[in-house]
Amino acid sequence: MKRTAIIATLLTFLSFLLVLAAAVVFLLQGRQALRSEMATVSADRERLGDALWAAESTVLAQEAAVATLSAEATAGAVAQATTLAEQAAGAEATRADLESALATAEALPPGGPMVVVAAPVPMEPLPSDRPVTVLVAASDPTGVAALNVTVDGEALLSLSPADEP
Repeated sequence: MKRTAIIATLLTFLSFLLVLAAAVVFLLQGRQALRSEMATVSADRERLGDALWAAESTVLAQEAAVATLSAEATAGAVAQATTLAEQAAGAEATRADLESALATAEALPPGGPMVVVAAPVPMEPLPSDRPVTVLVAASDPTGVAALNVTVDGEALLSLSPADEP
């Protein structure tokens, strides 16, 4: 019986070793799974950090764009106000030119054809980058058939009374 008891003890010991080996393998697999999970979490954290940095960069770029647009809008408003002021000054000058031309026309003796150029003022420098308004009044006791505008001998415009607005 001793032999059977030794074999039984040996088998019990081998079973214990197999259970112990299974527990070690189980623990090693769990440790490997935890390391894999930590690597995944670390990679996710890094990706989220990069996304956060990109979002912050985008916000800063958008804030800079808003500041630039605000400055451009302010500059545009100033330019528009300047243009409106120039137009108002031009309208006042045009009114003064027309009043002067009317006074000149009233001072001339009646009876013959008359042409008065109210604007631009003779010998006044003209801008090359903007349109120039030409104000002309023509009259004749027998009627005006046409009014021809020329610059340096080149015909620019021909108007008849039917063309008046």
